[in-house]
Amino acid sequence: MNKEELIETIKEAFKDEKHPGEFNLVYDNSGKHIECIEVRELFKDKTWDSLPDNFMFEEHTALSSFSKEAFKYYLPAFMLFSIRSYEEADVIPDNLVYDLTLPTEADTIKLANDIKRYKLDKKMSEIDFNEILQNSISNMDKSINNFIQRVKLFTDVQSEAILAFLEYINTYHSDDFFNDEPTTAINRYWFAFR
Repeated sequence: MNKEELIETIKEAFKDEKHPGEFNLVYDNSGKHIECIEVRELFKDKTWDSLPDNFMFEEHTALSSFSKEAFKYYLPAFMLFSIRSYEEADVIPDNLVYDLTLPTEADTIKLANDIKRYKLDKKMSEIDFNEILQNSISNMDKSINNFIQRVKLFTDVQSEAILAFLEYINTYHSDDFFNDEPTTAINRYWFAFR
C-alpha cells in the first residue's frame, strides 16, 4: 500500500470515531497528576482530524497520558503525521510502534513452556528459573492487561488500518529501528488482521 492509499485507509477507518469527552481523555482525572491535567486541557476541544502536525510534535508525550479511549480516538492523527512527515515526527513513530506492541512479558509464557519442555531447570541447576519466572510474571498481568484493554476497543477495520500502518513503517523505515520492532508488533498481535 502506498502512502496516499494508507492515509485514506486510516481516515476512512476512524472517520466516525466520537470524541471521548473531556473527562475521559486521560488515565487520571483526580486532579493530582499535573501532566494529565495539562493533556486534558490541551485536547478537550480538539478533534483527531484537526490536529496540526506541530501540535502533535509538541504534545507527543500526551500518548502516555491518554485514557484507552483517547488513545483510540487520537491514534489516527499521530499515525497520519508519522506517514506524512516521518522525519519531522521524530520519536512519534517509535512511540506508536512501542504502544502497539504486545508487551514482552508475554514471552514469559513461552519461556516457562520451554524451560519445562527442554528440562532446562534440571540441566542448569545453578540458575533459579523459578525466581526469574516469578519476577517476570509479577509484571506480566498488568502490562498485558493494559495492552489488551486498549486494543480491544478497535474495530476490525481500524485494526486492519493499524496493521497497514505498521507494515508501511516496516517497509519504508525498518532501518530506523534497532531490533525490528515493527515486525515484532505485527507478529505478536496485529498479524491476525491480515
